Amino acid sequence: MHFHLPSNLQTELIAYDPVLKKLARNTNPKPKTKKSTYPLGNPKGLIPVDVVRESMLDDAIKNINSCPASDRHQKFTRIVNGEVIVIAILYHYEQCWYAAWLPPKGQEDKYVYGYAFAFKDTKAAHDLVPKVIINSIDSYQQIVTGRSLMYQHQEVVTIESIRNGQTNRNWNIPSAAAYYQKSKEIYQIIKAFESQLITTIPVWKDSPNIFDRIANKTNLASIVFHGSLEVSDEYWLQYGDKSKWKASYENLFGLITYHAHTSCYAGDEYKAYNKILHIISKPFFKKWIQAKCNEVNAMHLDETNEYRSYINRPWKTMKKLLARIYAIHKIWPDCPIDYYQNHIEQLISIDFTRQTPTSAVSDWLGKHMPVASFFQIITKQYEKERNDAQTKNMQRYFFDEHLGLSVYRFYEWADTISMLCRILEREEHKDFAPPKRWRIEEFHDYVQAEAWKIRNPNHALPQDLFPTPVKIELGSSNWSFFQPIDTHQLGEWGQAVRNCVGNAAHYAEGVRKKQHFIVLCLIDGKPNFTVQLEVSNGLMSVKQIVGLSNTKLTPEQQELYTTAFGMALQARESELVSA
Repeated sequence: MHFHLPSNLQTELIAYDPVLKKLARNTNPKPKTKKSTYPLGNPKGLIPVDVVRESMLDDAIKNINSCPASDRHQKFTRIVNGEVIVIAILYHYEQCWYAAWLPPKGQEDKYVYGYAFAFKDTKAAHDLVPKVIINSIDSYQQIVTGRSLMYQHQEVVTIESIRNGQTNRNWNIPSAAAYYQKSKEIYQIIKAFESQLITTIPVWKDSPNIFDRIANKTNLASIVFHGSLEVSDEYWLQYGDKSKWKASYENLFGLITYHAHTSCYAGDEYKAYNKILHIISKPFFKKWIQAKCNEVNAMHLDETNEYRSYINRPWKTMKKLLARIYAIHKIWPDCPIDYYQNHIEQLISIDFTRQTPTSAVSDWLGKHMPVASFFQIITKQYEKERNDAQTKNMQRYFFDEHLGLSVYRFYEWADTISMLCRILEREEHKDFAPPKRWRIEEFHDYVQAEAWKIRNPNHALPQDLFPTPVKIELGSSNWSFFQPIDTHQLGEWGQAVRNCVGNAAHYAEGVRKKQHFIVLCLIDGKPNFTVQLEVSNGLMSVKQIVGLSNTKLTPEQQELYTTAFGMALQARESELVSA
């Protein structure tokens, strides 16, 4: 059943008729909406006209509005003395326009650079624009362009404002980075502007903040002291104007005495130095410290100096000496003053404080080790390290940038102190005897041997080959052959001849399991050869034989050893026959 609708009713019911609806759509298409020329907005006056002409800025804004996100940037340049330099940049990133520029010719002394930003009053902008901008939205200028409301801000940064804390990189407020696809091209123009800005102002080559030199030109304390942990904030309140601080013995003395009477965590370094004031207040050290302070002040005023660290070096060197004196004073409180005075170079250049001794170790050293022996040790170490570095042309490997001189780490001393800490923490070793001589090699090996015993329990070893030492006369020498009675004796032998037989557990384990023999040889009462032997089918063979420090035997030594050991075996055979 079908009904043909009249024309007016067809029109009335066209929304229900897919065929007529499509025909009507094609017959009467909707007029196309005109696309906006400025979908990102059209901010006005972001860059002063005496830097970039208004027409050039308008063209740049129009062009950026038509570009994809990664290409929304413009760099403005001019030619100076045949060189193309960047004078301003403009870019759009995540709902916000950003601009930065250098002062035009003739206004360089009025400000360092200028910056501006602008964004639409939309939810998207409020969500994406950096909070550091959004948080101050009430202070920005409001501009209506077309049907859009834009917030806009423009500011110039002067030397005075930098010294008052305006040290941010305001040309990159959104922190656009090279490793994001959408910002890597924008980042390139940002870096180009920054590189040009650096050429217009004094900067420290070793500071990450390009405004550091301007900010601290008249504030030496901000260069010498880093953060509130080195010097407490309360100290500066009682001192007065921080910017007037100069390096001097008197001001160092004030730092020390102030922090010595406070309970705050800050200033611990200077608090410790209060215990050596009676040393550094001597005329010699007063003069030496003041000389270092004079170097600090002079370097701060030197306009040709391009490195912040150069200003700090004399102060850090002075602190390094005080730290070394303090470390020695804790162990030897009665150390003669002239020891410190006559070894300043050695104390600064030999790093012996990397391993802090426990109170037990400090007491043990103070009781047993003469302070003169300690100074002899660090003096010899300093001469050895310095001569080796010069001979091998390796001074640059030891150069300390913070101090401006070579510093040598005293590894053997640190290792010795570390092992002493482990030894003396055990109750049964409280009366650990000192070494016979205070030479670092012997001291280290002596302590190492005892530490090895603690780490390695003692086990008896079989002595089937030589139950007792066998002594042989060969030529003008007296030879003795014996087997170690236990693992500790084997370890002591390894220390004496400087090889690994005592530390490598498989040697002792092989002896215990009767897989091989370890025979030790003395010549005229002095440790000499270490021998590993095996026996098979009645034939004894030498698997390894080494001299001192694992050296190989010469043909002459091999011949002598073969003769002597053969005589020792005959002597042992005679013992068995007569038993």
